[in-house]
This record gives sequence, structure tokens and C-alpha cells, in this order.
Amino acid sequence: MANHEIKNPPEFVQAIRKFEITDKGHADLFNDVVNPLINNDIFLKEELQEESNRAHRAEESLTNSLQEEVSRAQAAEETNKTNLANHAADKANPHKVTKAQVGLGNVDNTADVNK
Repeated sequence: MANHEIKNPPEFVQAIRKFEITDKGHADLFNDVVNPLINNDIFLKEELQEESNRAHRAEESLTNSLQEEVSRAQAAEETNKTNLANHAADKANPHKVTKAQVGLGNVDNTADVNK
């Protein structure tokens, strides 16, 4: 028993012969109809596999990009937390605010005990 011929590379055949009521039931007649169907199946299988591979590559690329962005955002968050903590702990007048700017221009800078 022979196998159906598979074209390499497979190609998609859109026009498939229709059986007619006047056709004689010879194997060649059926093979002429079945061969393109089998080749279409193989063609579609290969196309589907390639599309699946492409989608997998795209998914990996997006996953990697997302992970890089998450890492970048986490590092920026840690830097911001550190900067904020350092700034809050700085009691040496980091904004260079003067007494006059906050309405204390006429107040002496002495302890209440000395007043």
C-alpha cells in the first residue's frame, strides 16, 4: 500500500475537486481529491506551528521587558525611599529657610529659660 505524496514544502490548495455522480469509483479519483486535503492539513499544521513559535517568542520578549521594567521601578522606588529618609533626617536646614521667611524675624534665638 502506497502513501499519499506530501509536497515539500507543503502548499495550500484552495480548489478541491468535487465528486460527480457520474464519476467511477476508482482509487485514483479518490486519491486526486484526498491528496490536496492531506497536503492542506500539513500546510496548516506547519503554519500553525510557526505562528505558535512566533507567539511564544513574543511572549518571552514581553515577559523579559516587563521584568526589566519591574526591576527598574523597584530600584527607583528604593532610591526614592532612601532619598526621602535622608532628607527627612537632615536637620541642618536643607532648604535654607530664614527666620524672616517664616515670620520670626523679630524673635531672638535663645532658650525660653533665658527669657
